[in-house]
Amino acid sequence: MAKVLSLRDHRKNKGLSRKRVAELSRVPYTSYLRIEKNVSAASIDRLQSICVVLGITLDEIFFEE
Repeated sequence: MAKVLSLRDHRKNKGLSRKRVAELSRVPYTSYLRIEKNVSAASIDRLQSICVVLGITLDEIFFEE
């Protein structure tokens, strides 16, 4: 089974800063920080916006292959 990568790992693999992902996904920066650090839950809409920016699917965040 493959290891599930965190949002942080996906972001770093794309070479993007936290601020840039927040801007591109139209999620407030402080909210993005809390989501990436698993401090607060995110709505599916916000996660979907982040996934589009990172070029991944929701499955890649929640499920192992």
